[in-house]
Amino acid sequence: MPYGKYRRYRWIFAAVFVVNITFIVLTALAMVFYPGGTQDDETVVGYSLWENFFSDAGRTEALIGEPNTVSHILFTLALFLVGAVMVLWFHAVPVLFTVSRTARWLSRLAAALGAVAGLSFIAVSLTPSNLNMDLHMNFVYSAFLCFSTAFTLFTVSMILEKGYPKIYPATAILFLLMLVTYIYLALARPVFGGFSSLAIQATSQKIIVYTMIICTFFQSCGALKVLNRIYAAQS
Repeated sequence: MPYGKYRRYRWIFAAVFVVNITFIVLTALAMVFYPGGTQDDETVVGYSLWENFFSDAGRTEALIGEPNTVSHILFTLALFLVGAVMVLWFHAVPVLFTVSRTARWLSRLAAALGAVAGLSFIAVSLTPSNLNMDLHMNFVYSAFLCFSTAFTLFTVSMILEKGYPKIYPATAILFLLMLVTYIYLALARPVFGGFSSLAIQATSQKIIVYTMIICTFFQSCGALKVLNRIYAAQS
């Protein structure tokens, strides 16, 4: 592997660390600046961790009826950056698989679907839910469906690739189980005990999104280790 190529891929995997931390900071600030209002109660002041969706922070006008400029800008920037780095991250993934031909082909398919997922997340950031809810939700569905499929293919590739540290596909499987659970909660909209459907969906959304950020952060650590090993073996 030429040094220039190795350096480029190393930069991509390292960029995930910066963008993921930035996402957490920016979305936290977006919640702080959100004026208020939930789908069930427009009079609620401030952002409710239990009943506000991420998309509420990206609205141009808060559900309470006030302008949401600061929160909207912070949320849009955070999600845009995540979508952009996701495209780059999946583009770099195939370089990690040099032993198994099947793993390499699966990783290329994952790269294509991951690019669509990243672009869909960017589209979500640019279509506030209060301006066009149908389009916003279509991009959300596209983002999660493509990411779920791409990450599944990436996980299978790690399992098939001889010498790939097993801790990484193992943790990826745990994340996929959480993702399947979240998709079920989003589609079935169950009600447990005294918790409303809105509270369950809004809370589970935050859990899965931040878990996704942590998981990709961890997988990038593994990718850097594998990339360094491949470069050392081919140099």
